[in-house]
Parts: sequence; structure tokens; C-alpha cells
Amino acid sequence: MKVSHELSEDLTGVLTVNIDAADYADKVTNNLKQYRKKADMPGFRKGHVPMGMIKKMYGNQLIGQEINQILGTEIDKYIKENKLPVLGQPIPVSDPELVLDVNNMNDAAFSYKIGVAPEIKVEVTEKDKFTVNKIKVDEKLIEKYSDDVRRQYGKFSNVDKAGDTDMLNGVFTELNEAGEIKEGGISHKSTISIEFVEDAKLKKKLMALKKGKDITLNPKDVAKGDEDLAKMLNIGMAQVMEISESFSFVVEEIFHVEPADLNEELFEKLYGKDTVKTTEEFHAKITEELEKIFVRYQDIQLYKDIKAEYAKKFDHQLPDAFLKEFLASQENFANEGDVETAYESYVEGLKWNLIESEITKKYELAIDQEELMNYTKESLKGQFAQYGMPDPDDKLLTDTAMNVMKNEEEYRKVYEDLYFAKMMTFYKKTLKLKDKSVSYDDFVKLATGEAPKKGLMGSLTNLFG
Repeated sequence: MKVSHELSEDLTGVLTVNIDAADYADKVTNNLKQYRKKADMPGFRKGHVPMGMIKKMYGNQLIGQEINQILGTEIDKYIKENKLPVLGQPIPVSDPELVLDVNNMNDAAFSYKIGVAPEIKVEVTEKDKFTVNKIKVDEKLIEKYSDDVRRQYGKFSNVDKAGDTDMLNGVFTELNEAGEIKEGGISHKSTISIEFVEDAKLKKKLMALKKGKDITLNPKDVAKGDEDLAKMLNIGMAQVMEISESFSFVVEEIFHVEPADLNEELFEKLYGKDTVKTTEEFHAKITEELEKIFVRYQDIQLYKDIKAEYAKKFDHQLPDAFLKEFLASQENFANEGDVETAYESYVEGLKWNLIESEITKKYELAIDQEELMNYTKESLKGQFAQYGMPDPDDKLLTDTAMNVMKNEEEYRKVYEDLYFAKMMTFYKKTLKLKDKSVSYDDFVKLATGEAPKKGLMGSLTNLFG
């Protein structure tokens, strides 16, 4: 077996895998024998079906499976050993003359188009200046947060007619293009908070609804962002972009919420006994909570600004034609125009990945497994503390952390959290940063291009959506 590649100046090339018959023939033959032992066909005793029939039925399939496995393994191995900065994935080149025949297993050659990354150099120094927009926690913001908390812990009562701060509880049902119930579509009971609906006309229609009445609407128009929408319809974030824009909503109950009083009863529910006793102490606690929350959002916005600035400096050639072909091979695009549109977004993300990959390598910021394990254990300590275990033993932490890291989704989340924290520590230490105090409303406009939605607590969880 031999694997080789050739590259052109335009960062594209061909990777070739020459497979000898000896690389796959014995395994295919042995597999055929195993199939024959198990074969049970009318007219033949079990295990005595003629090999010719077995070959005819399974031979080429087994050759394909074996060769595909060899190709996948050898290509990955070759790319790693030769440190080829391959972009996307190799694209197989069709060869009409290639014939795989179980009765005549010969040498075979397979070719793949490849595109590689340009060699880039990135310097991160204090010469690079950025502004850190820090959200000012003022009385107006404290009052907003306080109002949200009071409503969350308020008293609910059933009413016949909705006011502009009331809630409709009912069933969302997904509709098809004909306005009929979509087969296999979403159906879920949830709540619409009328006060958070931005569209004045829709808000008026919702307030006019009675129990048992229905309305057709786009659920996005009554949600406070994608995360809120996912919870409202009980779906995953990946489904949010795929749902219909037309749902039926049937009202089952109308709730009026009387906000909770600002008193020790509420403070005890929130923070435990004797922690907060006065409105002043409550406001001080809110200030502390908001400042902690805002650190995360300020970091995310700074990271976005860093990405945008460094991406502007990317002036290297990319194998655009190859990347567009690769992108088209991954999805079903209706036409070439759709590929071009998707490519614009794809290539911007790719540029930043190349830049930050070089930063990670140059400044030795890669994350190893020991570091990830320690980070996971530290994160778990906080969770154990919430359940009355402020000082769990190391074995319990280690075992729990290992279970977390075995879960693919949890592993990815922990890794991304640590990666973000590590990169932001590096950027803050290395870049020249200037703090600027801004209002919450101005920060939201800066971050999203839109005015903040009503309901501070909901807006916080959906700010960067």
C-alpha cells in the first residue's frame, strides 16, 4: 500500500491511495467463509451454500466495506503523519474505469481532491487596542431585575380576560403550509407572557382571546429568543431553525400575576434565612449578582470584537473552489446561488478558526486532558456545594468528572467553557484594554444591533442567543 499527495500553488491538490490486493483480499475471503457458515437458504444445508452464490450475494459489498475502512484509516494516518493542514475533508474523485470484482481481486488506486490551509502568522501584542464595554448597574436596571423577581415569585390567579401583563396557558400545535396540523409536527403545552410580546397588533389579539379560543401565530413572535423558544416548544436548539412559522395556539387558562411584596418572606425564599432583611440589602445583592452575570457577557462581546479585528487582517489566499465543492457535498443546496450564500458565512468562520488555531499553537494554549480533568473537578465542586457538600473527597470528584467526560455532549460543553476561559485570560493579559462604562440598553444594542427586549432576566439568557 502506498499513499502520496501533490499540491499546487492554489492550495489544492490530489491525494492518492494505492491499495494492493494483498491488503484486502484475505480479509474479504475470510469474511465470505464466515457468511457461508451462517448462510441458511432453501435447498441447501446450513453452512453448505455454494461459495459462488455467497460471493454473488455479498462479495462486492464486503470488498466495498473493507476498502472503505482501509481508505479511512490510511488517509487519516497519512494526514497526521505528514502534518497536512487539510481543510474540510478529502473529496473522492470518481473513476469510471475502477471495477471491484470479488472473483478477481486486484490492486486498485483511489484519488481524492484536497484543499490545504495557507501558512499564516499572527502576533498578539499590547499594540492591539480594544475597548471593554462594562455594563453600569444603575437604579433603573436594579428596578427591572427586582420587578422580574417579584413577578417570578408572585401569586397566580385564574381570570377570564387577559391584561397586558398576564399570561396565556395553552397548547402550541405546528401547522403545515396548508394551515392544517402538520403530521409528526410539534405539539406542546406552554405559556405566553403577554407583556414580553413586542408586536403591538399581536399583543392586542392575544389580550382579546378567551378560554377555548385559538390563534394562528409564529411562535418566534411570542418568545424572548431562541433559547426561550426551545423551552416553550420543548425542542432542542438544533430544531429551532427548522420549525414551521405557523402554529395554532389554543388558550386553556389565563393567569394574572400579582407581584410578590418586597419583604423578608421573599428575601428568605431567594437567599435563605437571615441573609437579606431589607430592600437596601436586596438591591445590594442584585447589584452583586448582575455584576457577576455581566462579566460573562462583557467577555463574550470583547471576544467578538477581537475576532472581527483579527479577521480583517486575514489577507491569505484560500482554496475557494475546493471549499465550495466540499460545502456543496455536505448539504442539499437548491442551486449554486445558495452555495455562494452559505460559503460567505462558512469562510468567515474558517478564517477565524485558522487565526486562533495559530494563536493557540504559537502561544502554547492547547488544552491537555489533565487540565480538562482539573477544570471539570473544580466546576463540580460548586455543584456539590449547592447540595450541602462543600468539601467532597477527591475520589468522588474524580469519578464524577470521568463520568462527565464520557458523555460526548457534556465533554464538549466543558471543553468549550475551559477553552473560552483560557483564551480570554490570555487576551486580557496580552492586549491593551480600555474600560468603558455603558448602560445595559446601549450594551444590548451594541451586542445585537437591537434594543433590549422586555424582561431583564429573559434578555440575559438570550443576549447572545
